[in-house]
Amino acid sequence: MDLILAGSDLVSVDSTACRIMKIDPNEVEYLRTASKAGLGSMNPKVVGEVKVSDVATEFARANPQRYYTMGMLPLLKRKHLKNIAYNYFWIPGRFVVKLIRNSWYAGEGKKNAMNVLGTSGYSEQWK
Repeated sequence: MDLILAGSDLVSVDSTACRIMKIDPNEVEYLRTASKAGLGSMNPKVVGEVKVSDVATEFARANPQRYYTMGMLPLLKRKHLKNIAYNYFWIPGRFVVKLIRNSWYAGEGKKNAMNVLGTSGYSEQWK
């Protein structure tokens, strides 16, 4: 897409991103909730010198994934599912991720970090 969206009203920025992807911002629950709470506006306005409708015509409608982690939260609030997810997946998963991260850092990451520290103008603050 090669677009950068910025603004002081995050609800407006996210709703503009939805419109660019041809998604109705009213279908996005957190945008509706934030707008009702007065955290921002979903009212489309001119963004810079480009109208949202001019930008949106260049892109096909996005197909957002319907099942994502936040959608699983109501299921995980049930005690038995919470225990299964936490005891059998979360704890062992954390161990495996930590093992992979530490072995990568020992092999490759430390060399890259030292290279960046040696060439960066900000390296003095990290020594």
